Amino acid sequence: MRSVLDTAELEAKGIPTVVLVEPGWYKEARFIAHGVKLSERRIQVLPLGTTTASSIDAIPIVEQHIADILDGIIKGFGDADPPRVGSASGSD
Repeated sequence: MRSVLDTAELEAKGIPTVVLVEPGWYKEARFIAHGVKLSERRIQVLPLGTTTASSIDAIPIVEQHIADILDGIIKGFGDADPPRVGSASGSD
Protein backbone atom coordinates (compact mmCIF):
# COMPACT_ATOMS: atom_id res chain seq x y z
CA MET A 1 0.00 0.00 0.00
CA ARG A 2 1.98 2.90 -1.32
CA SER A 3 -0.49 5.37 0.20
CA VAL A 4 0.61 4.42 3.74
CA LEU A 5 4.24 4.95 2.78
CA ASP A 6 3.37 8.30 1.17
CA THR A 7 1.59 9.34 4.36
CA ALA A 8 4.62 8.36 6.45
CA GLU A 9 6.89 10.40 4.17
CA LEU A 10 4.67 13.47 4.54
CA GLU A 11 4.55 13.01 8.30
CA ALA A 12 8.35 12.81 8.45
CA LYS A 13 8.43 16.21 6.71
CA GLY A 14 6.08 17.63 9.35
CA ILE A 15 3.01 17.63 7.11
CA PRO A 16 0.04 16.12 8.97
CA THR A 17 -2.09 13.87 6.80
CA VAL A 18 -4.20 10.73 6.84
CA VAL A 19 -4.50 7.76 4.55
CA LEU A 20 -7.96 6.62 3.45
CA VAL A 21 -8.45 2.87 3.18
CA GLU A 22 -11.26 0.42 2.54
CA PRO A 23 -12.27 -1.72 5.53
CA GLY A 24 -10.75 -4.77 3.84
CA TRP A 25 -7.35 -3.08 3.62
CA TYR A 26 -7.20 -1.83 7.21
CA LYS A 27 -5.15 -4.72 8.63
CA GLU A 28 -2.57 -4.44 5.87
CA ALA A 29 -2.43 -0.65 6.23
CA ARG A 30 -1.98 -0.98 9.99
CA PHE A 31 0.81 -3.55 9.51
CA ILE A 32 2.67 -1.28 7.06
CA ALA A 33 2.11 1.77 9.29
CA HIS A 34 3.61 -0.09 12.23
CA GLY A 35 6.66 -0.94 10.10
CA VAL A 36 7.29 2.71 9.21
CA LYS A 37 6.32 4.01 12.66
CA LEU A 38 3.18 5.79 11.46
CA SER A 39 0.45 6.19 14.07
CA GLU A 40 -2.69 4.15 13.48
CA ARG A 41 -4.60 7.38 14.11
CA ARG A 42 -3.44 8.41 10.65
CA ILE A 43 -5.45 5.60 9.02
CA GLN A 44 -9.07 6.44 8.24
CA VAL A 45 -11.35 3.64 7.10
CA LEU A 46 -13.98 4.67 4.55
CA PRO A 47 -16.50 2.59 2.61
CA LEU A 48 -15.08 3.59 -0.76
CA GLY A 49 -16.12 0.40 -2.56
CA THR A 50 -14.59 0.26 -6.01
CA THR A 51 -13.82 3.98 -6.12
CA THR A 52 -10.27 5.25 -6.02
CA ALA A 53 -8.69 8.39 -4.66
CA SER A 54 -8.84 9.88 -8.14
CA SER A 55 -12.44 8.89 -8.75
CA ILE A 56 -15.12 11.55 -8.78
CA ASP A 57 -17.35 8.96 -7.10
CA ALA A 58 -15.22 9.13 -3.94
CA ILE A 59 -15.93 12.83 -3.34
CA PRO A 60 -19.38 12.41 -1.71
CA ILE A 61 -18.02 9.67 0.56
CA VAL A 62 -15.07 11.82 1.60
CA GLU A 63 -17.37 14.79 2.17
CA GLN A 64 -19.67 12.65 4.31
CA HIS A 65 -16.71 11.60 6.49
CA ILE A 66 -14.72 14.86 6.44
CA ALA A 67 -15.12 15.37 10.21
CA ASP A 68 -13.50 11.98 10.89
CA ILE A 69 -10.72 12.69 8.40
CA LEU A 70 -9.94 16.06 9.97
CA ASP A 71 -10.15 14.52 13.43
CA GLY A 72 -7.48 12.01 12.38
CA ILE A 73 -5.23 14.84 11.30
CA ILE A 74 -5.78 16.87 14.48
CA LYS A 75 -5.30 13.91 16.84
CA GLY A 76 -2.06 12.99 15.16
CA PHE A 77 -0.39 16.41 15.29
CA GLY A 78 2.00 15.25 17.99
CA ASP A 79 2.89 12.06 16.14
CA ALA A 80 5.11 13.55 13.45
CA ASP A 81 8.66 14.68 14.06
CA PRO A 82 8.91 18.45 13.88
CA PRO A 83 10.04 19.69 10.47
CA ARG A 84 13.75 20.36 10.18
CA VAL A 85 14.48 24.01 9.48
CA GLY A 86 17.89 25.14 8.28
CA SER A 87 21.08 23.12 8.31
CA ALA A 88 22.99 21.51 11.15
CA SER A 89 25.06 24.70 11.48
CA GLY A 90 21.90 26.67 12.18
CA SER A 91 21.87 28.66 8.94
CA ASP A 92 19.28 28.33 6.19
